Amino acid sequence: MSLTGVFRKAQAPAAKANQRSDWRQYQAYLKKSQAPSRRPRWIFGAMIAAVVFGSLLLVQGLFSSSADRPPQAHTTAGPSTPTESLITKKDVSILLEHVSVENLLAKEINLPFHNQQIHIETSLDPDLQSHLTDSMDRKNSRFIGIVVMEAGTGRVQALAGFNKVEPGHNPCLINAFPAASLFKIITAAAAVDHCGYNAETRIRFNGYKHTLYKRQLKEYNNRYTNTVSFRDSFAQSVNPVFGKLGALYLERSVLEKYATAFGFNNDTTISPLHAAMMASTVLNHGRMVTPSMVDRVTDDQGRLLYEAQPAWRGRAMTPKAAEVLIRLMETTVRSGTGRKAFRNVRRDRVLSKLDIGGKTGS
Repeated sequence: MSLTGVFRKAQAPAAKANQRSDWRQYQAYLKKSQAPSRRPRWIFGAMIAAVVFGSLLLVQGLFSSSADRPPQAHTTAGPSTPTESLITKKDVSILLEHVSVENLLAKEINLPFHNQQIHIETSLDPDLQSHLTDSMDRKNSRFIGIVVMEAGTGRVQALAGFNKVEPGHNPCLINAFPAASLFKIITAAAAVDHCGYNAETRIRFNGYKHTLYKRQLKEYNNRYTNTVSFRDSFAQSVNPVFGKLGALYLERSVLEKYATAFGFNNDTTISPLHAAMMASTVLNHGRMVTPSMVDRVTDDQGRLLYEAQPAWRGRAMTPKAAEVLIRLMETTVRSGTGRKAFRNVRRDRVLSKLDIGGKTGS
């Protein structure tokens, strides 16, 4: 029987029940997992071109050059014309169903399959993966997840994770972390498309920047009112501004529509991989790319069975909104909540040449 014939009869793995929790359930989980109480609190870090959970800093480098370049399929050799695969991406998922995450984080995987060997070439960069893993602060952290993904293709190059609570589970793939202020990316995109906002739009708010009480959701204009640009409200993560946007200026249906387009479903918890997809959407003019970890699959005779091509989930926002988001995210790193993590960028011979942007959330 041929490999493709076997896959036609294979059943896709059953979908796991959605185990994502709401905020209160998540907090209860954290309290439970902290026992005994002497365990260290979350201590967070940040890294370029990665999503780090902790003080979640979402970063993508080379904003200008990546955004202006059309998505390209990853090829290893031969003509640039896409190769028609004998098996599908779904078939590849079936092949990898019983491969542990630790074994999956390798450049090449060999699997026995119906009296033959299947050779899988992943998109991961072993040197980068090792460097990120070795650089983690395991002593003072409970969860660390670093995802490095090519924006234009969805190729995942690193999934570096540390999980003190459940060592066998990579946090990069756990979708139980609250999106927190990362959701401001979605609100900002909706504000540009539906309210005509741009980076310099002036917005009023009352109270402290990082609180959000019910009274701060009302429209005031008195001596206690502060005025800030849309760019700075995003960069400094001003909660009252985005709370008012959602409550007063954007309808619930609009926010739900944008949240769905960005990959959310009924709640606002995410994985670091999902966060990387959100950042890539900004670089891809508003289109969300599907992540991929497998470049090629061959059989034991060297016959090409599968070669990855960029796959798109659809448009999450207009190109105009994506362009505004680029400016907002650059300001976040330059003078906003991400500035401390990148204060030495100008001295670095590599980072100083990049356009860097991000969004923080805690």
